[in-house]
Amino acid sequence: MCLRSILVAGTITQAGIAIWWLATVLALSATVEPENKLGNRSQISGGEVAEHLLDPGLNVRGIVPLTPAASAEVSPTMEAANPVSPTADTASAVAATSVVSVAPPKRLGEGQFSQWLPQHLAMAKAAWRYFEKQYQPQTGLVNSVAGYREATLWDVASVLAGNLAALEFELITPAQFSRRTDTLLTTLIELALYDERLPNRSYHTDSGKPVVSNLSKVRNGNGWSALDIARTLGWLHILQQRQPQYAPQVAKIRARWHTQELVNGGELQGARYYSKSGERRYQEGRIGYEQYAALALSLWGLTPNKALHRQASKRVSVAGVSLPVDIRPRPFLTSDPFYLAMLEFGQQAQPLRFETEAIYLAQKQHYLASGEIHCFGEDAISWPPWFLYNNLHFFEHGWHSTDYRGSSSKQSQPLSAKCAVAFGVLGSDEFATALWQQASQLYRDKGWYSGVMADGRVNTSSNLNTNAVILTALLYVHNGNRGLLLPPLTATAALAQQPATVD
Repeated sequence: MCLRSILVAGTITQAGIAIWWLATVLALSATVEPENKLGNRSQISGGEVAEHLLDPGLNVRGIVPLTPAASAEVSPTMEAANPVSPTADTASAVAATSVVSVAPPKRLGEGQFSQWLPQHLAMAKAAWRYFEKQYQPQTGLVNSVAGYREATLWDVASVLAGNLAALEFELITPAQFSRRTDTLLTTLIELALYDERLPNRSYHTDSGKPVVSNLSKVRNGNGWSALDIARTLGWLHILQQRQPQYAPQVAKIRARWHTQELVNGGELQGARYYSKSGERRYQEGRIGYEQYAALALSLWGLTPNKALHRQASKRVSVAGVSLPVDIRPRPFLTSDPFYLAMLEFGQQAQPLRFETEAIYLAQKQHYLASGEIHCFGEDAISWPPWFLYNNLHFFEHGWHSTDYRGSSSKQSQPLSAKCAVAFGVLGSDEFATALWQQASQLYRDKGWYSGVMADGRVNTSSNLNTNAVILTALLYVHNGNRGLLLPPLTATAALAQQPATVD
């Protein structure tokens, strides 16, 4: 018996849970996972050469392994999910439609939750436990994957997000938040920069030193990722908006980093140093990811206008919905950059809004037609190849999973926990409710599972990205369903967001 069969059936018994849980434990105990590297979003570019992809310091992030309706409270345990089932008439009508006009949910972003519920707090506590267990007090960094002491700049942004959420949910005290944030910002101020210009692709979380090979030590690494650095810069901007006392430290970081080199001719620019051929700079990012990063950089006065306003050179129909696709190498198309832009930047994410609604609608239409809940995203997994881009479309294939190199994978994860929580709080229709109900079964008191695989196995990978995005989505609700660039609610407005107490 697999969890997916329990979820889809919408029924669950204590015996069923016991059987599933025992099978999961036995399967995990039989799996010995080797050391792996971090997931690398900078592969979303035309600038990488296959034989160089295993160089030390490559940030292949997240690969080393180690879980109601709007008005209802749901236990944080694995209860039965009973998503709304589509009617036969609706399914037939959707299946017969060749292309659906993208007039998607009008209220995407306004959310299904009008107040902060006890379940939200339980979910946040589960996600924060990852930060507690994987925290490195010397640097303020957090391991990217449980037990793996390396992190990229994308992961640094996740730490900033998690710390802010924990403070605003009162999971930590202001003094604890200050210690964590001061330590992390000091680490960023003092980072050894690649070629004294920009942060290296990855760093050791316990020492803050760059991950380097023998040949790249002199340069403090082997290049930079524009996407990863942009995300950290976006969260530094959010930090100083929500906690203005940190603006001076953020200014010191910005002063050291040569951020102008992240943009060239309006495009995002990454760099990699090769021992034989020297440094190579290249355009970085694909549809979704490049716009998300460009939004973050524009907050600091940079002008990656080509990346920000690029229109898809091709569109395809997925589940009857017109989606943008890239014709450049490695055209990854996941949900992640679209929902992140809306959660973090709110109204300033307008350049991505139309496509975000299309991404949501394609997965909703698939659900209405088949009853299967898809929320495709990038995720670490607990089996080879250890990290997947689960793409809504990849070259000529819909719903297609690849490794970070863009090679097709036999493994596929159609339901990402962080994607389901994110779209579950952004949406306000039956699909958002179904996503929320499924995601609600993927956490337990000690943390979150990353998702459910196509064959029904639970992806038990314990990683920073999953837990940070979930905290970000919950902070969006706590912030009154507003992008996090906006400051916290006033005391009066926040009071309305608090769960009712029972005497």
